[in-house]
Amino acid sequence: MGAALFERRPPHFSIGAHTTVRATISAPIEGVLVEIAVREGQVVAVGDVLARMDDSVARASVRAAEAATKKEAALAHAETEIKLARSYLKRLEVTNRAGATTPAAIDQAAARLDQARSARDAMLEQRVAALRSLELEKTRLARLVVKAPFAGRVLRIHSRAGESLTTQSKLLFLASLQTLDAEINLPVEFYGKLVKGQEYSLSAGAPVNATLRGRLRVIEPTIDSTSLTFRCVFEIENPEERLPSGFAVRFTPNP
Repeated sequence: MGAALFERRPPHFSIGAHTTVRATISAPIEGVLVEIAVREGQVVAVGDVLARMDDSVARASVRAAEAATKKEAALAHAETEIKLARSYLKRLEVTNRAGATTPAAIDQAAARLDQARSARDAMLEQRVAALRSLELEKTRLARLVVKAPFAGRVLRIHSRAGESLTTQSKLLFLASLQTLDAEINLPVEFYGKLVKGQEYSLSAGAPVNATLRGRLRVIEPTIDSTSLTFRCVFEIENPEERLPSGFAVRFTPNP
């Protein structure tokens, strides 16, 4: 009964051996695309520049934020005011011991010192806020240079320099083909007989038409009651990218 059921089932093909490291890169902000720095088919490393958006406004914002952080002269003046106010208060305290000044004068001098310190502290807080603003503007500027999030190959370019884009606009499609995942639904007869991490033979369909080796990476612990199958994922090494993404794969029972 079990053998007959197994024979009546269609061959166990995968949905396709696909790359799992892939991404559609979109425009980071609304704006004009000034450059696509790569070509279709080009191999890129992590961090390579893929595209650049217009950054004229962002650069102006960075310059304005930098100017707001330059408070050295004002801070130096504030420190000088504190020193003068402190010195004046000390002189009054000395003369007060000789009875040559009034308590009111000392209070006014102390208030002057407090005011000078408050002015200095306010400038320091403004400078901290300006530095934070500068870092934010620099981050925004850096986002306008689109870089590769992983090493791979540019498979398709969707936009051209000069186009006005939104954050929904696709720039390009990037994928790494050095490892392919073959997802296969296997009959329950195989459940418990496969070893995770072991390599198995896989028969690749067109255009590959060859026997490949795949390392079993996932054995899903659930059985589909309708098809009496369970899901497995085999990892196929493709370091030279000779294999395309998307070809069908059939599991060969012999390891």
